Amino acid sequence: MLTLLLLLLGQETIEPRRVFLGTPGDPEWEEFAGETPAGRRLDLKFMSMPKATTLFLRQEDVKLGWAVELNGRRLGALHLMEHPLTLALPVSADALKDGENILSIVPPKAADDIRVGEIRLDARPWGTLDVTVTEEGRPVPCRVTVTDVDGALAPLSGGPGVRPGVFYIDGHARVSVPRGTYIVTASRGFEYGIDRVTVEVVDVRQVSLAIRREVPTPGLVACDTHIHTLEFSGHGDASVEERRLTLAGEGVELPIVTEHNQHRTYEGGPRFTPIGGNEVTTKKGHFNVFPATGPVPDWKEERWPELMRSMRASGAQVVILNHPRDLHSNFRPFDHLEPITGELKMGGGFDAVEVINSGALQSDPMQLFRDWFALLNHGYRVAGVAGSDSHDVARYTVGQGRTYVAVDDRDPGNLDVAAAVESFRAGRVQACLGLLTKLERVGEEVEVTVLGPSWVRADRVELYVNGVRLRELSFTSGPDVEKFRRRWRIPRLKHDAWMVAVASGPGVREAFGAIPKPYKPRSKAWEPRVLGSSPVLWLGTKSPRKTARGILATLGKDPEKLRRMYEDIDEAVAAQL
Repeated sequence: MLTLLLLLLGQETIEPRRVFLGTPGDPEWEEFAGETPAGRRLDLKFMSMPKATTLFLRQEDVKLGWAVELNGRRLGALHLMEHPLTLALPVSADALKDGENILSIVPPKAADDIRVGEIRLDARPWGTLDVTVTEEGRPVPCRVTVTDVDGALAPLSGGPGVRPGVFYIDGHARVSVPRGTYIVTASRGFEYGIDRVTVEVVDVRQVSLAIRREVPTPGLVACDTHIHTLEFSGHGDASVEERRLTLAGEGVELPIVTEHNQHRTYEGGPRFTPIGGNEVTTKKGHFNVFPATGPVPDWKEERWPELMRSMRASGAQVVILNHPRDLHSNFRPFDHLEPITGELKMGGGFDAVEVINSGALQSDPMQLFRDWFALLNHGYRVAGVAGSDSHDVARYTVGQGRTYVAVDDRDPGNLDVAAAVESFRAGRVQACLGLLTKLERVGEEVEVTVLGPSWVRADRVELYVNGVRLRELSFTSGPDVEKFRRRWRIPRLKHDAWMVAVASGPGVREAFGAIPKPYKPRSKAWEPRVLGSSPVLWLGTKSPRKTARGILATLGKDPEKLRRMYEDIDEAVAAQL
């Protein structure tokens, strides 16, 4: 009787359960370890509903390309998104047969554990969400996230910037959505709070939301050092038009355009000032370079010294080493880093290194910080930066990983690019993934301050001197913007040193700001964290390696003299000796 009623209402359920698909005995993630997969492929037989126009299915944890076939013909593909969502695929009039039909979920060649289910055919018309978002009464560019009551991203249809459960607007937009109950959330990246409402959509439902800036950043501009488009880089799903929409909607004021092996820039506007650059994509590492005004660097070059010269010849004043723990073309840059002394066998020459890449996070979120600290101890004056590496509208959010740069921020549409470049080169930058960490010297003390929006929490601060953890404090923060503030007395230093503060907290899991899983994990365990690091605070001018050289120049290599010296130096200098 229920099946007949659903058919009369215009819907038919094919699979009511959520089915786990994966490789038996080899779970991709620890969370799947207690489950037995139904196999890698799913084939479902059902009787046709001639009036069906849309196939709906819920998917979770999709990382690779899964095809959806109907009666052996490709109907579409699962959406590349790990967060749970309901996917809508159009069904043409001739796709269904009278009698028995077969729906197939076809796996990729590589392993990818997913859940899929709650599959139904539906012929009912969709409703409309008419959304307006303001800041202090004026329309504001932002992201709008639409989920069902369980938190899964909802199917949407509309123009540019619309993806399952997500659309970007400049104050107002209309999208189509299946009739039902939804949670609508407006957000605008790290500096803003959120507003949300639960609505019932039948025909046209008007929604008005208001957001406001919460995190003060005077004298700092929000920069994403690593962004792409499908249009230029050839993968992902964002057009240039959509990238401009997402940059404004996430509050990125200084985007660095880094399409693969080509000099590109985007049209600016009142909300942001783009800098033309290039991701020089080689077999021996990836490098973001900017500003890029001269010839395109020789991306086929594999010797780092020659590659650095080629990148500088392109006009690049800043060179950033990207995702140095990721494997590309069977090469991982920091496999060639001596972790104790910080010697990089490929050579240096870059100005900054990604310590946070929100599109390619590490299983151990502190791994790249330890690598950065080793470089500093060796004497490389490199800044720690963060970028999104986003190629997409919504899968990896542009500006989620971002770098705050010391620049006059009063006119985002006309920022001083030369001053921004100088701040990068001088290290006046700080990496942010949900937290902004400040470290200041106040007389004989240092003060650490941690800021974040109301929807982020922090629970740990660590203070490092020459890469050695000097202080660690666990705490519980609430929705207040100031998550933490504390002063510590600077210990008696035996020689020149540098300091960095790193704050962290539980990762955001809600759809509007969820921290993604590592793209190339080194562990089946994953616990998302938000992060923020301060710029380097230099207490003197010498690196530990330079201090060690001075000791050797004074004492020579007499073992007994050096043995006595070890009692008066820190472990970073000892390692360099």
